[in-house]
Amino acid sequence: MLCAAQRPVAAGAFDEPTGPPAWKKLPSRAVVATGDKAAGADVVRSMAQRAKAQITKVEGSHVIMISQPQVVADTIMKALPTVA
Repeated sequence: MLCAAQRPVAAGAFDEPTGPPAWKKLPSRAVVATGDKAAGADVVRSMAQRAKAQITKVEGSHVIMISQPQVVADTIMKALPTVA
């Protein structure tokens, strides 16, 4: 169970300044799970579009990195040359 390993959010996550968002300067990619009912596929897709991300849509749930790990790994590998 993932919930057993997830820790609570640290208070610093709300207090510490983050600076300018990286997605405004760096190329972005997103894997959008079409069946995401936790975050909502429409919400995730909307955020990716706002970041001008290259979007990969995949059938699956919120934990797409577990159900479709190869798609996620391929997306990461394609992104490497653009940030190295």
